[in-house]
Amino acid sequence: MRFHYFPKCLRSVRSATRWTLAGVLTVAGLSSHSAEPAKKPDGFPGNNRVAIVVPYAPGGTTDIMGRLLAEGLGKRWGTQVIVENKPGAGSNIGAEYVARAKPDGYTLLVGATALANAPALTKNMRYDILKDLTPVSLIATTPLVLMVSKKSGIQNMPDLIARLKSKPDALTYGSSGVGTSINLSTLMFVNRINAQALHVLYKGSGPALTALVSGEIDMLFDNYATAMPFVTSGHVKALALTSASRGNLKTELPTLAESGLPNFESLTWIGMMAPAATPDTIVTWLNSEVAAVMEEPAVQARLVSLGFSAKSTTPEAFGGFIRAEMAKTEKLVKANNIQLE
Repeated sequence: MRFHYFPKCLRSVRSATRWTLAGVLTVAGLSSHSAEPAKKPDGFPGNNRVAIVVPYAPGGTTDIMGRLLAEGLGKRWGTQVIVENKPGAGSNIGAEYVARAKPDGYTLLVGATALANAPALTKNMRYDILKDLTPVSLIATTPLVLMVSKKSGIQNMPDLIARLKSKPDALTYGSSGVGTSINLSTLMFVNRINAQALHVLYKGSGPALTALVSGEIDMLFDNYATAMPFVTSGHVKALALTSASRGNLKTELPTLAESGLPNFESLTWIGMMAPAATPDTIVTWLNSEVAAVMEEPAVQARLVSLGFSAKSTTPEAFGGFIRAEMAKTEKLVKANNIQLE
């Protein structure tokens, strides 16, 4: 552990405060960001360059979100805010880089769902998300859509559940890999109804969607933005959303919670983190500034086009949310005997 600003005991108390939030958390129940702006830290960021590390290749949704934030923050601060892409190892390379960075607010992480999944899915983690990083804010979330192939003949949720329960592994589902949000969401669903389905792996959600259209697989969960074009074109049938509520999505689709599975929630999310021991004054101000950027009409419109909803939170609420996500993944990994990589 590196300690730059605070004694170990004080750093530990503050870090624990940010990460601790008891109870089962849903995005709908998270604390919203305070409307009162935070005080700007003396001398920060000044004329120094701020780097937002995105642990994925350029072009993806997390990268787009990182660049929206970099542009918005750069305009607000009058200084250079850049995006550094550090992909690899399921986002662990970029996350570790930030975890090892100087805790001065000039190196930040914009990561996604895989951050909370990694501890339960990685055999030898080189950093500890709870000890080496500190939460700044949740940024945005999107649900997955549960779809079935039209060739399956499945018409609604009761029909799907009945088919799944009638015979183990009678139906097939696709995913872009073991431990991905698509795979874990499916496991959450079949575990919840005490059923089984046969897992078919693809090299990405695109090939899995193609397989669903052709009838090669029967069922698929995928992110809202990539799923809905196939739904609206009539190539596949959508049954439900995985969010706790429909939020601001303009859709008639019910949630799984509304479809007979109370409290079911599985989301793709994006959030900002900083190295552990980053001063509270900087974390609090960053939290306020991120919220201000996410409230800009142009940013809101871009999020909607990506199928995401803006969701700023306090650092403490985001920390509690990540803890809950980690516990959820650990439970799924153990229950389904997923082998660590």
